[in-house]
Amino acid sequence: MKKFSDDQLKELKISQAVGEYFAWREIPLPTCVPKFKTPEGGEIVKGADFDFDRVRKICEHTLPALYHTQGRWAGRPLRPDPWQIAYIIAPVYGWLAPNENNDWVRIVRTEYVDIPRKNGKTTLAGGQAIIMLAADGEPGAQVFAAAAGKDQARYCFNPVKAIAEKSPALTKRLKTSVNRIVNVSPNSYGSFFAVVSSVADLLHGANVHSAIIDELHVHKSRDLVDALETGTGARDQPLIIIITTADDGRTDTIYNEKRTYCERLAKRLVEDPTFYGVVFGAPDECDPFSEESWALANPGLGTSPTLSFTWRRRTRWLSPAWRIACPSWWPDG
Repeated sequence: MKKFSDDQLKELKISQAVGEYFAWREIPLPTCVPKFKTPEGGEIVKGADFDFDRVRKICEHTLPALYHTQGRWAGRPLRPDPWQIAYIIAPVYGWLAPNENNDWVRIVRTEYVDIPRKNGKTTLAGGQAIIMLAADGEPGAQVFAAAAGKDQARYCFNPVKAIAEKSPALTKRLKTSVNRIVNVSPNSYGSFFAVVSSVADLLHGANVHSAIIDELHVHKSRDLVDALETGTGARDQPLIIIITTADDGRTDTIYNEKRTYCERLAKRLVEDPTFYGVVFGAPDECDPFSEESWALANPGLGTSPTLSFTWRRRTRWLSPAWRIACPSWWPDG
């Protein structure tokens, strides 16, 4: 089995356990390193263990059983890229620790991924929604997508619905309707996935197992996010999944709160093994118009986003994510 050196893993911000998984499965190491990455839960919690087989099943069986439903990838299995495994799937789903009942459960309760547009975040969020609904072993799982409004709700729900309808492995297990996906497997006990766009949508007594919060930066209020987070108290291993692009740098938003917390954890200013996050962005001194800088900020560059897409944006006033990534380049930076 090939082994990677400690220096290689440190440079790429990859833990020893995740590096051993990559060596075991002979996966090439990613080349795009997150600008910020929090410590992994297993690096903090005493008695934690990394479940290699759980990660293998997710990466090689569960996700590939799902199918892309849009663009040139439509109809192909959803196979995670090395950077998605190294910086999202393995750290979140691999680290376990015993709870008060001596059951081994996930350490991470909040996953935060801050990444520029067109890097496949919505597809990854949809895949994770299916995992939490149908492959997490949670009876009666209530999985929600948090939308900032009714129009945004369709953008959250429709991709997951399409995956459920177009993946042969799911058609007998999941039944879709206009606003809900229900797991009809015998031992699922009515697990479902639905979209909520207000606290009222949750009704009283929601028992949240997981929530997908796509595009946190468009949420004008923190109320819905707070309600989802506090609704997980009765679950053994809940998971709040936040996948977002950057906003325009305002300081009074729920986005800024989560982003700042992630950065403080990454800098070891505070410690919280239940919160895991990565932020992709180029160094502050970068040239945002160079292809080298694009590669530093976009882990999926060349696949999604394509080089042609990124090149078309070269003479435009770049996205808020770039304004945050390279503040010295902007008049108001």
